[in-house]
Amino acid sequence: MSYLGNQRRLSTDLPRAAILVLSLLCFVGCGGSTVSKEQVSEKINMISEKLVLIETQASATDQEALDLVENSRSKLRKVQDLIIQDEFTRAHEALLTIERELDRFQRANSNSRTLVDFKDFGSVKVRLGDGAFERITPHVDLSKLRGIETGIRSGIELNPNSSLKIFVQASSEVIVHQYSTSGQNYDLELVKGELYISKGTDQNVVLRLGQFRATLNAVSSAELNIIPVSRKMYFSLHKGTAAWTEGDENGTLVKYQAMKWVDGRRNQVPIPVAPGLDSPNNNESVATGTTGKATISFRWHTEVFIPEFQLQVSEHPQFFTRKADEIGVRSGGAEIELPTGKYYWRVRGLGEDNVPGPFSRVRMLSVTRQSSRTGDIADSGRPKANVPGPKVRDLKVEIIGGMAIISGKTSDNVGVNVNGVAAVMMGEGLFRAVVNFEKAGKHQLRIIATDKATTGETIVERTVQIKF
Repeated sequence: MSYLGNQRRLSTDLPRAAILVLSLLCFVGCGGSTVSKEQVSEKINMISEKLVLIETQASATDQEALDLVENSRSKLRKVQDLIIQDEFTRAHEALLTIERELDRFQRANSNSRTLVDFKDFGSVKVRLGDGAFERITPHVDLSKLRGIETGIRSGIELNPNSSLKIFVQASSEVIVHQYSTSGQNYDLELVKGELYISKGTDQNVVLRLGQFRATLNAVSSAELNIIPVSRKMYFSLHKGTAAWTEGDENGTLVKYQAMKWVDGRRNQVPIPVAPGLDSPNNNESVATGTTGKATISFRWHTEVFIPEFQLQVSEHPQFFTRKADEIGVRSGGAEIELPTGKYYWRVRGLGEDNVPGPFSRVRMLSVTRQSSRTGDIADSGRPKANVPGPKVRDLKVEIIGGMAIISGKTSDNVGVNVNGVAAVMMGEGLFRAVVNFEKAGKHQLRIIATDKATTGETIVERTVQIKF
């Protein structure tokens, strides 16, 4: 995953798993395998697209689908070891097994999934036909929908069919030019706030921001955002392609590209792809301490350096309200104190001009009251103060232009990330990571080695001087 230099252009064409494996292949030769690197890469690309499709069609509470995606990505990470050892035939066989599991799931669920027309929370008003705005009711006729308004701490998710999802977040207004479930034609204009849409192959979707119009092609997902006070707005494409027009101008956007306007001036910028989540694990339960709250260490990783992130924690799977919304988080982690309850969390990277990329998948977390009988605290998936971290040895940092190459050695069963970039583990504790910097000057490297069994962490920091 990348949005810097040549890697930026690569990220617009390949899914994140394919990018990861291609980077690993740079470390190894072709070997004597009967299966080529290209065949392995192609198979990973196909599996990644299947995973994205399953993940985007599943709701945040569809545990079967989310577990399948998580387990499949875990198996993909194990394929890395085979690739590093030039075992391309074995890697290909493992990938075929993953693909068969995904195909079985898709066949079993192709006709069984049903979705309600909408899920709303808080103050949501709709305008039907030429009428005035009124509070939405469970029996509203969405075929007459002409407008949507959401208040503070409110939002709505529309599900016209199983492959189309529309999210209108808090303090937003949307003009609905067309909403035809029979013809599957949808034309939406964002006036203010935030709108997100994910579509399948059968829907015709047009999205508008003022004079800007984008027609989503094939399987696509996009986000629109308008902040009237700052006179800023953006349209970002998370998946698929979109043909756009604005006045006499036109063009095409591909995934991980965005249009941003400041004071009416349009600029095309790249966006980062979604981070991978490390801890807490999905459905993990954390017990509170004596204060009645638990301090949760959220950890994630990316495959290339992203300077800042946005972390959201909510009590709603649609994130209509947020218990925490941290913007500008550096590195690959943050600590947040939470009371008892059930929470959902996700992360995304912030690209150029602070235009965000797509969110990661959603994970669920439960904070429960500590048992007075045992006094035990459940494993939170976060580092424990009394658990020593793994040793980091032979640490070496090499600077080449704006790139820092970090290598070293730790123990087996240890994961390493540097400034949120997941290191490539090459066996026997050897690791390597590459971090890119855009600007010259002094920069901080933060190397975090985490024991996967004990969750103990070792943090090493180095200051490097970048010269172009």
